[in-house]
Amino acid sequence: MKAIMIASSLREGRRELKHGVLGRAELVEIVTPRSPHRARGWTADVIYLTSGAMDLKPDVRERLMAEVRPCLATSPHPLHSSPDCSEGKHRACNGGAWCGCDELETDCSCECHA
Repeated sequence: MKAIMIASSLREGRRELKHGVLGRAELVEIVTPRSPHRARGWTADVIYLTSGAMDLKPDVRERLMAEVRPCLATSPHPLHSSPDCSEGKHRACNGGAWCGCDELETDCSCECHA
């Protein structure tokens, strides 16, 4: 099972990971208010919110959840980022992406193109 963690900071996420909060689940990515797009392009089975994430303002927490929800394996259509944007190489992205669900070319959904 793969998991995406939402934390108030990367440090807090790593600290909770050391305490074994995910059990046998494999951590895919840690999403924080400073790095809300880190999970784009990944697929996970569960989303784990740390105690610090629960203390975030509701609008911030909901914005992070909106970023992460499409990554769930049960999500009908995940956000489609180009391989460049998924790897953080936004300047190299030409705005195109590939939809694995429909096997069609689509537009990259990364905010760097907005």
